[in-house]
Amino acid sequence: VWPTMGADGLIVWPSGEDALTIRVYTIRALDVAEGWLDIDFVLHPGTETPAATFAQNARVGDIIGMIGPGGGGLPEASNLLLLGDDTALPAIGRMLEELAPSARAEAFIEVDGPQDRVALAAGENIAVRWLYRHGREAGRAGLLPEALRECARLPCPDDLYVWAGCEFADFREIRRIARKEWGLPRDRHLVTAYWRRGVRGEDGAGEE
Repeated sequence: VWPTMGADGLIVWPSGEDALTIRVYTIRALDVAEGWLDIDFVLHPGTETPAATFAQNARVGDIIGMIGPGGGGLPEASNLLLLGDDTALPAIGRMLEELAPSARAEAFIEVDGPQDRVALAAGENIAVRWLYRHGREAGRAGLLPEALRECARLPCPDDLYVWAGCEFADFREIRRIARKEWGLPRDRHLVTAYWRRGVRGEDGAGEE
């Protein structure tokens, strides 16, 4: 059962047994002329999740519904500090690819180990630091706030913009560091909780 358009022009979403499974994903690459887009999925070995299950079993001709885009683009800043875990890799990857030659970016990315690294844009104006959990549970290692806290020991550059996408606990601590320790105004940082331990779907997300 697909959504319909109400008399007021708003979308009417199916409810009850017909309720749809909805997840928000970053478009990794897009070619409008050719009619395709790329979406990266994080697989969860031993755990069944709707999107990962779909990704592993999808076949040519399967039908899915899409709406959006609903997020922002590359921050308009000449000096970017990016932080994220596995779930933020598509967004960080795209931002690095779209980075202007005159801008610079440093990215701290938390994954389990070297085997989880992916190819990202490279250049003299890009620095990528991989942070490894080494078997610790995702969302509990605290590597991203620790990396930002180390950066916060230095004076904050006037042109710095902080972007982060991660688990809810890291989201709160990164936001606190950006605001309280660095004193960044809201127009110079965007911190997003892509997920929350123990919570499935969009209820675990948040942005501020």
